[in-house]
Amino acid sequence: SGGNKNMNSYVSGSYYRQNSATIGDMQERISVRSKNDYKLGRNLRANINLSGSYNNNDLFSANSVSKLEVIPIYEPYELDGVTPRLYNYYYKKNTLTGEYELYKAKFVYSEVPNRTYSDNNQKTFSGDANVKLEWEPIKGLTFTTQNGASYTSTSESIYESSKTLDGISS
Repeated sequence: SGGNKNMNSYVSGSYYRQNSATIGDMQERISVRSKNDYKLGRNLRANINLSGSYNNNDLFSANSVSKLEVIPIYEPYELDGVTPRLYNYYYKKNTLTGEYELYKAKFVYSEVPNRTYSDNNQKTFSGDANVKLEWEPIKGLTFTTQNGASYTSTSESIYESSKTLDGISS
């Protein structure tokens, strides 16, 4: 920031990156902001504010139901470490005989293969520009005009790998 008797200027920028504890989630943002005040004459002032940001996100929806249903002791892949698991095998006590028998149950959906092999990327650019002019022809009477423009562009790409249950079903 800085200035003199006819101008004040402020420029700031930020960078944010977060790798989530959840596999596959990442957020990245770059932001810039500029705020400028000008005295153009004895009775004329201008304010120009500019801001812009770029976001790059790889985020998968937090499906709370699937997280609650998946038992963490079950590996989401078969023994080859690549093929998504379709069934769980475990021993269950037979209530009639009291013996433990091998039980096969359909595997409850897991987000892990999706986050490992699939992509869900969103890129967003947004910019804002605001200009304000103030003219005071006589003391106590001020004319003000304000103009602004906003721009947003978003691109999303989704890829569902054939190594996931979602990819297989689609």
